[in-house]
Amino acid sequence: MTSQLAFVVGLIVLTSVCDTVNHLGLKVCANAVDIEVAGLRSVARYALRFLRLPLAWVSIFFALLSLFLWLYALTKADLSLAFPIDSMHHVFIALASRFLLREFVSWQRWLGTGCIMAGIVLVTMSGLAA
Repeated sequence: MTSQLAFVVGLIVLTSVCDTVNHLGLKVCANAVDIEVAGLRSVARYALRFLRLPLAWVSIFFALLSLFLWLYALTKADLSLAFPIDSMHHVFIALASRFLLREFVSWQRWLGTGCIMAGIVLVTMSGLAA
């Protein structure tokens, strides 16, 4: 793997890690602020309760960090290479859901996750040929 490709893949993996932290935090916060949303007023109450949680702000920070890392990665790679590799966050989310959130992940989801990983490997290998 060329050093430029390795750098780009590393940036995109870091973006995916930031996305995963963001989504895990959002999930935990959404579960903590269990409220019935039945109108504009209840949506506003839900949003205010949500934003009072420190983890919500950590999640927002990681979302912004991911965005800026992604924008930088796009300056270094073709979108047709970068975007498929960015699917890595699907793999990280499946792993984090199972092992950190203790959610059930069916064998079909693991199979799909394996297909995503195979696709990422193929796309990355195509970057070597370019």
